[in-house]
Amino acid sequence: MDQSQLPIIAWQDDDLIVVDKPAGIATVALKGGRASLGERLAESFPELKSLPDHGACHRLDNDTTGLVVFARNRE
Repeated sequence: MDQSQLPIIAWQDDDLIVVDKPAGIATVALKGGRASLGERLAESFPELKSLPDHGACHRLDNDTTGLVVFARNRE
């Protein structure tokens, strides 16, 4: 995945963003790693910046593809 390219958003509403995570990208930030999925999403959804792990509700391994849910608020 190109660093500037956002992943495909499968669903979004006022509370959640569901993203189709490609292989080769971390769900949350790793020390010394490339930008994580959460960090990339926060560029377009600034409310994620104030949430732990940019709102990630769960994680998938780097080499795993699948849907990842991000919360857009603490509730």
